[in-house]
Amino acid sequence: MKILIADVDQFWSGILKDGFFNEGFSVDLSSNGNEALEMAKRVDYDVILMDVLLPGLDGFTVIREIRAGGSEAAIIMVSREGRDLDELEGFKCGIDDYMVKPIALPKLIARIHAIQRRKGKSADKGVDPFLLRAGPLELHVLKREVRVDGKRVHMTRTEFDLLERFMRQPGRVLCRSVLVRELISGDISASSNSIETHVKNVRIKIDGGSKKSLIRTIRGVGYALDLRDVWASKQ
Repeated sequence: MKILIADVDQFWSGILKDGFFNEGFSVDLSSNGNEALEMAKRVDYDVILMDVLLPGLDGFTVIREIRAGGSEAAIIMVSREGRDLDELEGFKCGIDDYMVKPIALPKLIARIHAIQRRKGKSADKGVDPFLLRAGPLELHVLKREVRVDGKRVHMTRTEFDLLERFMRQPGRVLCRSVLVRELISGDISASSNSIETHVKNVRIKIDGGSKKSLIRTIRGVGYALDLRDVWASKQ
């Protein structure tokens, strides 16, 4: 397995390289975004570990360019701070996973193997990696299309981003304050009430008149995409 580690922390990269070498992996190092992009163009890497902050081109730009070039490498974005905005932007750029330093080598290797298994399974079935599915919902990240039971549904930019956030983490409770900060931070009038309005609009568009919404309110905390009734009906 060929791995590229693009990280400004050369000490940490060196430790990882030694660990990967002991596992039988081939590893290249880069501490500059421009250099990392050129290396990724020349070599068909299996895995790329990409730091968020790199001199030259930043990690997000490098990932976009790599994906635009058709690379199917497993890309894991790494960060020292673990900011939700970075994670969200990373997935939009095309990463497969997001991890926060410090990262134990066994855990990192386990994540890499898990991604490789998923990618192999998806390739065999011809699955579109940019298509998210959850119950009756389908959301295509690049085309920015939403379908409910196969029927296309129009959504505003904020509604789309909100639904994408839920579909990437079904069942997980997303805090209202975090959603305000991440999704409508550019709106000076943004508030808890404005998020409630967006959630209400998304519910109207995805629930199809059902009295029980797919998006559950967790009083005093936030919301979660709840598919338990959908799964139960299929059993």
